[in-house]
Amino acid sequence: MINAAAQKEAALAAVLEAISKFEEEQPPVVCTEIEPNQSISLSNPESITSVSFTAYTETGTTTVELYDIDELILKSVVVDDTQSTVTWTVLTNPAILKNAGNATVFVCNLIVE
Repeated sequence: MINAAAQKEAALAAVLEAISKFEEEQPPVVCTEIEPNQSISLSNPESITSVSFTAYTETGTTTVELYDIDELILKSVVVDDTQSTVTWTVLTNPAILKNAGNATVFVCNLIVE
């Protein structure tokens, strides 16, 4: 019985260590705050083929829009206080990501490819 308890304790310690290493290896969440009617420029050394991000507001709703360089709207999504994951396929470079609403939006883990 003592041996079985020691084995369980060792197994638990190994699991906790693995979880700890996994958490340490996770990249930090990077968020950009975009105020109402403000925008950020997106670019890529080559043409942008996709834009993905997670977005949310602290209160209210807002609309996040993607424009090309000629300010033609390409895509849009309504965002609220629940995290929305967005992936858009586009062919442009550069692009503009704009908060077209009245609430501040937090855009996290923005990937431009």
